Amino acid sequence: MDVIAAFVVALILSTLLVPVCIRYAANLGLIDDPSEARKVHVTQIPRTGGLAIAIGVFASSALWLDLNPEMLGILLGGLVIVIFGLLDDLRNLPFQWKFAGQIAAALIAMCSGVMIDRMPFMGLDSAPLWMTAPVTLVFIVGAINAVNLSDGLDGLAAGNSLLSLLFIALLGLQNGHMAPAILAIAGVGGLLGFLRFNTHPASVFMGDTGSQFLGYLTVCLALYCTQSPEAAYSPLLPLLILGLPILDTLTVMVIRYSEGRHLFSPDRN
Repeated sequence: MDVIAAFVVALILSTLLVPVCIRYAANLGLIDDPSEARKVHVTQIPRTGGLAIAIGVFASSALWLDLNPEMLGILLGGLVIVIFGLLDDLRNLPFQWKFAGQIAAALIAMCSGVMIDRMPFMGLDSAPLWMTAPVTLVFIVGAINAVNLSDGLDGLAAGNSLLSLLFIALLGLQNGHMAPAILAIAGVGGLLGFLRFNTHPASVFMGDTGSQFLGYLTVCLALYCTQSPEAAYSPLLPLLILGLPILDTLTVMVIRYSEGRHLFSPDRN
Protein backbone atom coordinates (compact mmCIF):
# COMPACT_ATOMS: atom_id res chain seq x y z
CA MET A 1 0.00 0.00 0.00
CA ASP A 2 2.83 2.43 0.87
CA VAL A 3 4.43 1.77 -2.52
CA ILE A 4 1.23 2.69 -4.35
CA ALA A 5 0.71 5.78 -2.19
CA ALA A 6 4.30 6.95 -2.78
CA PHE A 7 3.82 6.55 -6.53
CA VAL A 8 0.51 8.44 -6.58
CA VAL A 9 1.78 11.33 -4.44
CA ALA A 10 4.94 11.79 -6.52
CA LEU A 11 2.95 11.52 -9.78
CA ILE A 12 0.36 14.11 -8.73
CA LEU A 13 2.93 16.55 -7.36
CA SER A 14 5.15 16.29 -10.42
CA THR A 15 2.21 16.67 -12.81
CA LEU A 16 0.98 19.76 -10.96
CA LEU A 17 4.40 21.34 -10.40
CA VAL A 18 5.84 21.03 -13.92
CA PRO A 19 3.42 23.64 -15.41
CA VAL A 20 4.15 25.95 -12.46
CA CYS A 21 7.90 25.55 -13.00
CA ILE A 22 7.44 26.22 -16.72
CA ARG A 23 5.50 29.40 -15.99
CA TYR A 24 8.14 30.87 -13.70
CA ALA A 25 11.25 29.53 -15.50
CA ALA A 26 12.04 32.87 -17.14
CA ASN A 27 11.73 34.73 -13.83
CA LEU A 28 14.15 32.25 -12.27
CA GLY A 29 16.58 32.43 -15.19
CA LEU A 30 16.11 28.73 -15.94
CA ILE A 31 15.71 28.87 -19.73
CA ASP A 32 17.72 26.62 -22.06
CA ASP A 33 19.56 28.70 -24.67
CA PRO A 34 19.24 27.18 -28.18
CA SER A 35 22.16 29.27 -29.54
CA GLU A 36 24.79 26.93 -28.02
CA ALA A 37 26.45 24.68 -30.59
CA ARG A 38 25.44 21.41 -28.95
CA LYS A 39 21.71 22.23 -28.82
CA VAL A 40 19.27 20.54 -31.18
CA HIS A 41 16.18 22.63 -30.35
CA VAL A 42 15.60 26.03 -31.96
CA THR A 43 13.40 27.80 -29.39
CA GLN A 44 13.95 28.72 -25.77
CA ILE A 45 12.69 25.96 -23.48
CA PRO A 46 12.43 26.00 -19.67
CA ARG A 47 14.76 23.60 -17.86
CA THR A 48 12.83 23.38 -14.62
CA GLY A 49 11.39 19.87 -14.90
CA GLY A 50 14.06 18.33 -12.70
CA LEU A 51 13.01 20.57 -9.82
CA ALA A 52 9.44 19.26 -10.06
CA ILE A 53 10.67 15.65 -10.15
CA ALA A 54 12.88 16.15 -7.10
CA ILE A 55 10.16 17.89 -5.08
CA GLY A 56 7.75 15.06 -5.88
CA VAL A 57 10.28 12.44 -4.77
CA PHE A 58 11.27 14.26 -1.57
CA ALA A 59 7.68 15.00 -0.55
CA SER A 60 6.55 11.44 -1.23
CA SER A 61 9.52 10.07 0.70
CA ALA A 62 8.78 12.32 3.67
CA LEU A 63 5.25 10.90 3.83
CA TRP A 64 5.83 7.22 3.19
CA LEU A 65 9.50 6.30 3.59
CA ASP A 66 10.98 4.65 6.67
CA LEU A 67 14.06 6.83 7.13
CA ASN A 68 16.73 4.34 8.13
CA PRO A 69 20.35 5.63 8.04
CA GLU A 70 20.91 4.48 4.44
CA MET A 71 17.73 6.11 3.10
CA LEU A 72 18.40 9.30 5.05
CA GLY A 73 21.92 9.46 3.61
CA ILE A 74 20.64 8.90 0.09
CA LEU A 75 18.09 11.69 0.47
CA LEU A 76 20.62 14.11 2.00
CA GLY A 77 23.05 13.38 -0.82
CA GLY A 78 20.20 13.87 -3.28
CA LEU A 79 19.52 17.29 -1.79
CA VAL A 80 23.18 18.23 -2.35
CA ILE A 81 22.91 17.05 -5.96
CA VAL A 82 19.74 19.09 -6.51
CA ILE A 83 21.34 22.24 -5.06
CA PHE A 84 24.45 21.95 -7.23
CA GLY A 85 22.35 20.98 -10.26
CA LEU A 86 20.14 24.03 -9.77
CA LEU A 87 23.21 26.27 -9.47
CA ASP A 88 24.55 24.72 -12.67
CA ASP A 89 21.27 25.36 -14.50
CA LEU A 90 21.38 28.95 -13.28
CA ARG A 91 25.09 29.77 -13.69
CA ASN A 92 26.62 27.03 -15.88
CA LEU A 93 29.10 25.95 -13.22
CA PRO A 94 32.63 24.89 -14.27
CA PHE A 95 32.96 21.12 -14.37
CA GLN A 96 35.23 21.23 -11.29
CA TRP A 97 32.36 22.57 -9.20
CA LYS A 98 29.96 20.02 -10.65
CA PHE A 99 32.36 17.24 -9.68
CA ALA A 100 32.70 18.74 -6.20
CA GLY A 101 28.95 18.54 -5.66
CA GLN A 102 28.77 15.02 -7.05
CA ILE A 103 31.65 13.83 -4.85
CA ALA A 104 30.09 15.43 -1.77
CA ALA A 105 26.76 13.71 -2.45
CA ALA A 106 28.49 10.38 -3.10
CA LEU A 107 30.46 10.61 0.15
CA ILE A 108 27.28 11.34 2.13
CA ALA A 109 25.64 8.22 0.67
CA MET A 110 28.76 6.14 1.30
CA CYS A 111 29.04 7.28 4.92
CA SER A 112 25.42 6.23 5.45
CA GLY A 113 26.18 2.70 4.26
CA VAL A 114 25.70 2.76 0.47
CA MET A 115 28.86 0.94 -0.54
CA ILE A 116 30.13 -1.61 -3.05
CA ASP A 117 30.91 -4.42 -0.65
CA ARG A 118 31.38 -7.28 -3.12
CA MET A 119 33.63 -6.71 -6.11
CA PRO A 120 33.00 -8.36 -9.50
CA PHE A 121 35.09 -11.47 -10.11
CA MET A 122 35.73 -11.83 -6.35
CA GLY A 123 32.74 -14.04 -5.59
CA LEU A 124 30.23 -13.13 -2.88
CA ASP A 125 32.83 -12.38 -0.20
CA SER A 126 33.28 -8.84 1.11
CA ALA A 127 36.24 -6.92 -0.28
CA PRO A 128 38.46 -4.70 1.92
CA LEU A 129 37.40 -1.08 2.45
CA TRP A 130 40.57 0.37 0.91
CA MET A 131 39.52 -1.29 -2.35
CA THR A 132 35.75 -0.78 -2.27
CA ALA A 133 35.63 2.88 -1.15
CA PRO A 134 37.39 4.43 -4.17
CA VAL A 135 35.57 2.07 -6.55
CA THR A 136 32.23 3.08 -5.02
CA LEU A 137 33.05 6.79 -5.30
CA VAL A 138 34.11 6.49 -8.94
CA PHE A 139 31.08 4.37 -9.81
CA ILE A 140 28.57 6.75 -8.22
CA VAL A 141 30.11 9.87 -9.78
CA GLY A 142 30.48 8.08 -13.12
CA ALA A 143 26.84 6.98 -13.13
CA ILE A 144 25.65 10.51 -12.28
CA ASN A 145 27.56 11.91 -15.25
CA ALA A 146 26.48 9.09 -17.54
CA VAL A 147 22.80 9.89 -17.00
CA ASN A 148 23.55 13.62 -17.16
CA LEU A 149 25.32 13.29 -20.51
CA SER A 150 22.56 11.07 -21.91
CA ASP A 151 20.05 13.90 -21.53
CA GLY A 152 20.34 15.06 -25.13
CA LEU A 153 17.04 14.03 -26.72
CA ASP A 154 13.43 14.49 -25.63
CA GLY A 155 12.52 11.77 -23.15
CA LEU A 156 15.82 9.88 -23.41
CA ALA A 157 17.32 10.28 -19.94
CA ALA A 158 13.87 10.21 -18.35
CA GLY A 159 12.90 7.04 -20.22
CA ASN A 160 16.14 5.26 -19.34
CA SER A 161 15.84 6.25 -15.69
CA LEU A 162 12.19 5.17 -15.62
CA LEU A 163 13.11 1.64 -16.72
CA SER A 164 16.03 1.44 -14.28
CA LEU A 165 13.95 2.62 -11.32
CA LEU A 166 11.15 0.18 -12.17
CA PHE A 167 13.67 -2.67 -12.15
CA ILE A 168 15.11 -1.48 -8.82
CA ALA A 169 11.61 -1.32 -7.32
CA LEU A 170 11.03 -4.91 -8.44
CA LEU A 171 14.32 -6.02 -6.85
CA GLY A 172 13.39 -4.29 -3.60
CA LEU A 173 9.95 -5.88 -3.47
CA GLN A 174 11.33 -9.34 -4.23
CA ASN A 175 13.78 -9.10 -1.33
CA GLY A 176 11.44 -7.41 1.12
CA HIS A 177 13.42 -4.15 0.94
CA MET A 178 10.46 -1.80 1.10
CA ALA A 179 12.47 1.41 1.64
CA PRO A 180 14.38 1.34 -1.69
CA ALA A 181 11.25 0.08 -3.45
CA ILE A 182 9.24 3.05 -2.15
CA LEU A 183 11.96 5.55 -3.07
CA ALA A 184 12.39 4.02 -6.54
CA ILE A 185 8.66 3.99 -7.23
CA ALA A 186 8.42 7.62 -6.06
CA GLY A 187 11.04 8.38 -8.71
CA VAL A 188 8.90 6.56 -11.27
CA GLY A 189 5.88 8.66 -10.31
CA GLY A 190 7.87 11.87 -10.55
CA LEU A 191 9.20 10.87 -13.97
CA LEU A 192 5.78 9.97 -15.38
CA GLY A 193 4.44 13.36 -14.34
CA PHE A 194 7.40 15.02 -16.08
CA LEU A 195 7.38 12.86 -19.22
CA ARG A 196 3.94 14.14 -20.16
CA PHE A 197 5.65 17.47 -20.91
CA ASN A 198 9.02 16.09 -22.11
CA THR A 199 7.95 13.87 -25.01
CA HIS A 200 8.80 15.25 -28.45
CA PRO A 201 8.38 18.14 -28.99
CA ALA A 202 9.30 18.86 -25.38
CA SER A 203 7.83 21.88 -23.61
CA VAL A 204 10.26 21.52 -20.68
CA PHE A 205 13.66 19.97 -19.99
CA MET A 206 14.80 18.41 -16.71
CA GLY A 207 18.11 20.32 -16.73
CA ASP A 208 21.16 19.23 -14.78
CA THR A 209 19.01 19.36 -11.65
CA GLY A 210 16.94 16.45 -12.92
CA SER A 211 19.50 14.40 -14.83
CA GLN A 212 22.08 14.45 -12.03
CA PHE A 213 19.44 13.70 -9.40
CA LEU A 214 18.11 10.74 -11.38
CA GLY A 215 21.60 9.37 -11.99
CA TYR A 216 22.44 9.70 -8.30
CA LEU A 217 19.16 8.17 -7.13
CA THR A 218 19.39 5.24 -9.54
CA VAL A 219 22.98 4.29 -8.76
CA CYS A 220 22.56 4.57 -4.98
CA LEU A 221 19.40 2.46 -4.96
CA ALA A 222 20.97 -0.09 -7.32
CA LEU A 223 23.93 -0.51 -4.96
CA TYR A 224 21.66 -0.64 -1.90
CA CYS A 225 19.53 -3.43 -3.39
CA THR A 226 22.35 -5.57 -4.79
CA GLN A 227 25.16 -5.24 -2.26
CA SER A 228 23.43 -6.32 0.95
CA PRO A 229 24.53 -9.73 2.33
CA GLU A 230 21.06 -11.26 1.90
CA ALA A 231 20.83 -10.27 -1.78
CA ALA A 232 22.16 -13.18 -3.83
CA TYR A 233 22.75 -11.08 -6.94
CA SER A 234 25.84 -10.67 -9.06
CA PRO A 235 27.94 -7.61 -8.13
CA LEU A 236 27.77 -6.73 -11.83
CA LEU A 237 24.00 -6.13 -11.71
CA PRO A 238 24.26 -2.33 -11.11
CA LEU A 239 26.28 -2.11 -14.34
CA LEU A 240 23.41 -3.74 -16.20
CA ILE A 241 20.80 -1.51 -14.55
CA LEU A 242 22.73 1.58 -15.68
CA GLY A 243 24.21 -0.07 -18.76
CA LEU A 244 22.72 2.08 -21.53
CA PRO A 245 23.82 5.56 -20.30
CA ILE A 246 27.22 4.20 -19.18
CA LEU A 247 27.88 2.53 -22.54
CA ASP A 248 26.70 5.62 -24.43
CA THR A 249 28.95 7.91 -22.38
CA LEU A 250 32.01 5.68 -22.80
CA THR A 251 31.42 5.47 -26.55
CA VAL A 252 31.13 9.24 -26.91
CA MET A 253 34.30 9.80 -24.86
CA VAL A 254 36.25 7.31 -26.97
CA ILE A 255 35.13 9.19 -30.09
CA ARG A 256 36.16 12.54 -28.58
CA TYR A 257 39.56 11.15 -27.54
CA SER A 258 40.18 9.69 -30.99
CA GLU A 259 39.38 13.08 -32.53
CA GLY A 260 41.74 14.88 -30.13
CA ARG A 261 38.96 16.75 -28.33
CA HIS A 262 38.41 17.30 -24.60
CA LEU A 263 36.54 14.36 -23.05
CA PHE A 264 33.93 16.72 -21.57
CA SER A 265 33.58 19.02 -24.57
CA PRO A 266 29.91 19.57 -25.49
CA ASP A 267 28.57 18.36 -28.83
CA ARG A 268 25.48 16.79 -30.39
CA ASN A 269 26.81 13.20 -30.28
